[in-house]
Amino acid sequence: VLTLKIGLVGAALSKLAVWVIDFGCLFAMSKKLVGFSLRDAASSALVKSFAVATIPVIGSLLLFPAIIPLNLKLALFFAVLILYAFATWQVAFDDQDRLVISASLQRLVLRKVV
Repeated sequence: VLTLKIGLVGAALSKLAVWVIDFGCLFAMSKKLVGFSLRDAASSALVKSFAVATIPVIGSLLLFPAIIPLNLKLALFFAVLILYAFATWQVAFDDQDRLVISASLQRLVLRKVV
Protein backbone atom coordinates (compact mmCIF):
# COMPACT_ATOMS: atom_id res chain seq x y z
CA VAL A 1 0.00 0.00 0.00
CA LEU A 2 2.77 2.45 0.90
CA THR A 3 4.60 1.62 -2.33
CA LEU A 4 1.61 2.72 -4.41
CA LYS A 5 1.07 5.93 -2.43
CA ILE A 6 4.63 7.02 -1.68
CA GLY A 7 6.71 4.98 -4.14
CA LEU A 8 10.17 3.69 -3.37
CA VAL A 9 10.38 5.63 -0.12
CA GLY A 10 7.17 3.94 1.03
CA ALA A 11 8.63 0.52 0.30
CA ALA A 12 11.76 1.40 2.26
CA LEU A 13 9.72 2.73 5.19
CA SER A 14 7.58 -0.39 5.30
CA LYS A 15 10.65 -2.62 5.26
CA LEU A 16 12.21 -0.52 8.03
CA ALA A 17 9.05 -0.90 10.11
CA VAL A 18 9.19 -4.68 9.69
CA TRP A 19 12.85 -4.75 10.76
CA VAL A 20 12.17 -2.59 13.83
CA ILE A 21 9.27 -4.80 14.91
CA ASP A 22 11.35 -7.97 14.32
CA PHE A 23 14.26 -6.51 16.28
CA GLY A 24 12.02 -5.56 19.17
CA CYS A 25 10.39 -8.98 19.34
CA LEU A 26 13.67 -10.88 19.05
CA PHE A 27 15.33 -8.64 21.64
CA ALA A 28 12.45 -9.13 24.09
CA MET A 29 12.49 -12.91 23.61
CA SER A 30 16.27 -13.21 23.88
CA LYS A 31 16.33 -11.15 27.07
CA LYS A 32 14.22 -13.84 28.72
CA LEU A 33 16.52 -16.62 27.54
CA VAL A 34 19.98 -15.10 28.02
CA GLY A 35 21.31 -13.03 30.89
CA PHE A 36 21.85 -9.55 29.49
CA SER A 37 22.78 -6.20 30.91
CA LEU A 38 23.17 -2.87 29.15
CA ARG A 39 26.46 -2.25 30.96
CA ASP A 40 27.96 -5.38 29.38
CA ALA A 41 26.60 -4.46 25.97
CA ALA A 42 28.00 -0.92 26.12
CA SER A 43 31.54 -2.19 26.55
CA SER A 44 31.35 -4.82 23.82
CA ALA A 45 33.29 -4.73 20.58
CA LEU A 46 30.04 -4.69 18.63
CA VAL A 47 28.97 -1.35 20.10
CA LYS A 48 32.43 0.10 19.50
CA SER A 49 32.32 -1.10 15.89
CA PHE A 50 28.87 0.43 15.44
CA ALA A 51 30.13 3.74 16.85
CA VAL A 52 33.02 3.69 14.37
CA ALA A 53 30.62 2.88 11.52
CA THR A 54 28.69 6.08 12.21
CA ILE A 55 31.75 8.26 11.46
CA PRO A 56 31.16 8.57 7.66
CA VAL A 57 27.41 8.98 8.16
CA ILE A 58 27.81 11.83 10.64
CA GLY A 59 30.57 13.37 8.53
CA SER A 60 28.35 13.27 5.44
CA LEU A 61 25.39 14.76 7.29
CA LEU A 62 27.54 17.61 8.56
CA LEU A 63 29.13 18.31 5.17
CA PHE A 64 26.00 18.09 3.03
CA PRO A 65 24.30 21.33 4.18
CA ALA A 66 27.58 23.24 4.60
CA ILE A 67 27.99 26.25 2.33
CA ILE A 68 31.55 25.67 1.20
CA PRO A 69 33.07 24.99 -2.23
CA LEU A 70 32.59 21.49 -3.64
CA ASN A 71 36.31 20.74 -3.82
CA LEU A 72 36.65 21.54 -0.11
CA LYS A 73 33.64 19.32 0.67
CA LEU A 74 35.27 16.46 -1.23
CA ALA A 75 38.59 16.97 0.54
CA LEU A 76 36.86 16.97 3.93
CA PHE A 77 34.81 13.91 3.00
CA PHE A 78 37.96 11.98 2.05
CA ALA A 79 39.52 13.09 5.35
CA VAL A 80 36.49 11.64 7.14
CA LEU A 81 36.90 8.37 5.21
CA ILE A 82 40.58 8.19 6.21
CA LEU A 83 39.57 8.77 9.83
CA TYR A 84 36.98 6.01 9.44
CA ALA A 85 39.57 3.59 8.03
CA PHE A 86 42.01 4.34 10.87
CA ALA A 87 39.31 4.01 13.54
CA THR A 88 38.08 0.74 12.02
CA TRP A 89 41.64 -0.61 12.02
CA GLN A 90 42.05 0.29 15.70
CA VAL A 91 38.62 -0.60 17.09
CA ALA A 92 36.82 -3.11 14.90
CA PHE A 93 39.74 -5.44 14.08
CA ASP A 94 41.59 -7.54 16.61
CA ASP A 95 45.26 -8.55 16.30
CA GLN A 96 44.51 -11.69 14.31
CA ASP A 97 42.36 -9.77 11.81
CA ARG A 98 45.10 -7.19 11.35
CA LEU A 99 47.67 -9.93 10.63
CA VAL A 100 45.41 -11.56 8.02
CA ILE A 101 44.66 -8.23 6.31
CA SER A 102 48.32 -7.17 6.32
CA ALA A 103 49.43 -10.51 4.84
CA SER A 104 46.71 -10.33 2.17
CA LEU A 105 47.75 -6.80 1.20
CA GLN A 106 51.41 -7.84 0.99
CA ARG A 107 50.54 -10.79 -1.24
CA LEU A 108 48.45 -8.50 -3.43
CA VAL A 109 51.26 -5.95 -3.79
CA LEU A 110 53.96 -8.56 -4.37
CA ARG A 111 51.93 -10.57 -6.90
CA LYS A 112 53.70 -10.68 -10.25
CA VAL A 113 51.70 -9.93 -13.35
CA VAL A 114 51.88 -12.84 -15.81
